[in-house]
Amino acid sequence: MGTQRDYSEDEEVAADDEEEEETGEAEATSEVAKMPNWALNLDVGSIRLPAKGMINNDSSEGAAQLFDNAVLAKVMGMYKYYYKQRVLMTPEDYRAEMTTGRIGRLDLDGICPYTGENDDGSLRRPTEEELDVMFRAKAKKEDWMQGEMMCGGRPRDMLMTVIKTLEIYEKLMERLVLAGFKPEDLHFLIPMNKMKGTHEEKSEMRAKMSSFLCRLLKSAFPNSTQYTYFRAGDHGFEDCIEIPAFAVYLTYREQERSMELLVTATQCNVNLPQAFIGRIAHAIKRAEQEAARGHVRWLEHIAPNVDPKIVQNVYKAIGSAEGAKRAVDDVAKAEARASEAEAKSRGGPKAYGPRPPPPKIAPTSAPSYSSSSSFAAAGPAKAKPAPKQMPTSAKSSRPSPNDKPQPAPQYKKKRTD
Repeated sequence: MGTQRDYSEDEEVAADDEEEEETGEAEATSEVAKMPNWALNLDVGSIRLPAKGMINNDSSEGAAQLFDNAVLAKVMGMYKYYYKQRVLMTPEDYRAEMTTGRIGRLDLDGICPYTGENDDGSLRRPTEEELDVMFRAKAKKEDWMQGEMMCGGRPRDMLMTVIKTLEIYEKLMERLVLAGFKPEDLHFLIPMNKMKGTHEEKSEMRAKMSSFLCRLLKSAFPNSTQYTYFRAGDHGFEDCIEIPAFAVYLTYREQERSMELLVTATQCNVNLPQAFIGRIAHAIKRAEQEAARGHVRWLEHIAPNVDPKIVQNVYKAIGSAEGAKRAVDDVAKAEARASEAEAKSRGGPKAYGPRPPPPKIAPTSAPSYSSSSSFAAAGPAKAKPAPKQMPTSAKSSRPSPNDKPQPAPQYKKKRTD
């Protein structure tokens, strides 16, 4: 009887455990069901990238490769955080960090504000009115902006374009996760600013990065066949993804932006705001001044991956623009202020150094009387001895080779016995 009771108790305990497990699974399933699609973890390694990618239809292959490099470098910089959020974090933690944090949308590098979600569970793009609110809260004015307010160095009319460009980047990162790439798996791609080796090796790496980006774009947008950086509007190319060159530049944070992207965009006839034309003119004018002082490599640092002749041609082309004239005037004013400050510093108190010895006083035989004393000197005034001159060089403590030491005198002892 005792054995049968023990068996029945074990069966009841097992049944209770199964019920608790089923209840826990049901609750977990219910919690996941409440999560929007954008917060759910991605299925790592569920797809393969296509072997054949998109085609870039820009006329300049070198300029297109430069912007391919910029896009992929930005994606690689964001991807380590994106992988953590979409793979390693729980959906609850990711949702809480996205909705309650002050950064903004984590998947768009914090540049875009979080504004809720759509009915299908995807993140909602902000409206122009919501961008106005963000702009008023964060915009500021700096010297190089030539009187225009900007948010993170981005003009107000470019905010939506930058957000749409970052949405393309987010699609690319999603395909990287689905294809099974970890952040460290992308180390075979080396951005231009980190490339080393011969010209042929650098050209091969640029081609490799462009080819990989083309495959990523095809995976993210399978219905499109082409993409462009420098064409917009009615360009005659069907099924073409537009990634505006100026937006690629603005997706970088202000301290990370490369001048060669602006130079290349100008070369490819992209219309830039006057403030950014001024930035190019200011940088080139400053480099020319440094080159005149002997620092020849300054021009190379402006656009290290662009032919210096192209840089000079761009400077000539924008020379008549209003923004360029303002920037050059600013450089001239800054030089004038620096020269004035240097002149003032020269006219200021001199630094104290070693005092020279006083001049020698010639002796005189005439008696000297003091007009301020109540009595005359009893005798002729004695000339003061001239002060000793300070040695101009340190005197060596070693004896001269000619000064041979004299031997000590030897005395003979006298016998007293």
